[in-house]
Amino acid sequence: MGCATVELESRIYEQLEAGRLRLPSLPDLALQVNEITQSDRGSAGQVAAAVARDPALSARLIQAANSAASGSRVKVQSLPAAITRLGLQYTRALVSRLVIEQMFFTRQPALAELMRVTWARSVEVAALSEALASYRTPLRPEIAMLAGLLHLIGMLPLIRQVEADPDWGGGRPSLLPLLERLHPQVGQRLLKHWGFSPQLQEVPVASLDIMRDTRGPPDYTDLVIVSRLQLGTYSPPQLAAVDADWAPATTKLGLAPGSVVLEMPPVQAGYQQAMTRLRA
Repeated sequence: MGCATVELESRIYEQLEAGRLRLPSLPDLALQVNEITQSDRGSAGQVAAAVARDPALSARLIQAANSAASGSRVKVQSLPAAITRLGLQYTRALVSRLVIEQMFFTRQPALAELMRVTWARSVEVAALSEALASYRTPLRPEIAMLAGLLHLIGMLPLIRQVEADPDWGGGRPSLLPLLERLHPQVGQRLLKHWGFSPQLQEVPVASLDIMRDTRGPPDYTDLVIVSRLQLGTYSPPQLAAVDADWAPATTKLGLAPGSVVLEMPPVQAGYQQAMTRLRA
């Protein structure tokens, strides 16, 4: 590790310990949609009125509702109709996904590639987590999708911190070990800062423990662990001395050792449908 990277890590650790690491705010639109959908009186019309102020986001929600995942050949033309088809809770999850994606932007080429790879990996884990929730558990698919989408969210403020650091002059390879060490803790703090539920706040840190066993029914962290194992997104050090086939999360989902979930037709279909929606 280069001297500049060591000094950068030290500065970030100091800011973390002092509670001074700059955390980005969740855009107002996402906060408003969250508030509406969590209210007993929330309606598709209210969500549509909020989202309509962002034409690009409105168009993407309509596109998602009309995707192959919608299960209907009848195309929706209006935002309220799209939200009704998607459902309030899934709309909320998609709005969070769309506004967070817009935050994964930087003009630094090496950092831009890292952001792109991080986001693409998050989307894949989100889609498989959603599919597993639908076909292997009674858990809510839209929350499973968010759990997968947010498990690497700590990378966002860290990459922005690196971008703003005048002394950092390294490339992506020298940066990766630093970010892998720090992003789980930062992600947990960021999700608390954004007001996400405790069951989502724990995912960035808890999903690192491949042998995690809560000795109860599967939860959203379990779905992310299984999705990451199946998609091969853990790094070699995280897999060291671990028999992934016997991970408690895998057993909780009723999967036999050596199972490949994407070869299971229902899960494969659900994954492809979720990917279609998430890429809309």
